[in-house]
Amino acid sequence: MKVNPTGRVRSDNRSDTSTPVAYTPEPWHILEGTSKNAWVIVGESPARGRCQIARAADASSVEECRANASLIAQAPAMHRAGVKLLCAWGTEDAPQAMEELAVILSRAVGR
Repeated sequence: MKVNPTGRVRSDNRSDTSTPVAYTPEPWHILEGTSKNAWVIVGESPARGRCQIARAADASSVEECRANASLIAQAPAMHRAGVKLLCAWGTEDAPQAMEELAVILSRAVGR
């Protein structure tokens, strides 16, 4: 293995092409898992139907575990609002974009 100047390790036989990533379309939902201290985050994809995105478990309390799941479930909306804010930064639309992101964040942590 060689270390490149960015500090990331890569194999010699790995190509430099990257694979684009995409979120499973929102909305994502959280469901209570099989144990009291676990929550499952699910999304709905037209191609795959309903699928598990992540599982939040083993936090110090049920409330903390559910809060972590809520934050994960808001990821696509937070990403979309963050990109919108970055694009609107310095324009007259920036305050509206900031408000949209604030609402999404408060929804994520207020559950």
